[in-house]
Amino acid sequence: MKKDLGKLLRAEEHDGKLALACTNLTQSVVEIGKELAIMRDEELWREVRNKSGERVESWREYVKFRLGSMSTSKMYEYLSAASLIHGEKPMAVEQVEKLGIKKATQVARLPEHKRTKKLLKQIEKESVAGAKLLVESVLEQPAPKVILVPLTIALPQEVIELINQIERDGQFLESVRDNDRSWTLRAKLWHQVWWDFLNSHTQELKAAAMYRETFLAAKKTNSEALASQSVN
Repeated sequence: MKKDLGKLLRAEEHDGKLALACTNLTQSVVEIGKELAIMRDEELWREVRNKSGERVESWREYVKFRLGSMSTSKMYEYLSAASLIHGEKPMAVEQVEKLGIKKATQVARLPEHKRTKKLLKQIEKESVAGAKLLVESVLEQPAPKVILVPLTIALPQEVIELINQIERDGQFLESVRDNDRSWTLRAKLWHQVWWDFLNSHTQELKAAAMYRETFLAAKKTNSEALASQSVN
């Protein structure tokens, strides 16, 4: 009970901070992204109630509730910008704020070892379009080949048709078509689809994992019992 109360209080705290940060979008790119990350990673969004007094049912619903008319791609931009202050070589908050959300999002596309001081200074001086070209020129440099493994899963024809329908347009989502050529658009689309699924169903997946272990243990026990009976 204390644990539930603690999570509720923490959710109220960080949801309040996010709501305050969103009232003035020029206030802090990092602050919005940081609070979004906390609400997502700790699943605090599950404790939030919408204007009707009902708990939000998914991460996407929470984002729409709190960020309003901003698109999903804008949410990813804030998360990407805030990610720059973490890692082995974190950037200063002031530096990220100076870049602005669009340029910071471009920088976040780069591996940490490629975010050199020289490149960051160049990006600061460039327009958003110019910054994007600089980042793309770095990403287009030869990189280790990605090993592709054929996905051969037997699925009903209706499911395959649904997948094909999603792929046809989904590859051209703004959050997917970022010109990073290290992965194909199709690969990036399905990485995003399954990542979103993981974020939206983390608790359910934990419960499913526990059920799976119980199911497999019971199956093993039954198999051993049958084997023992056949021997006797």
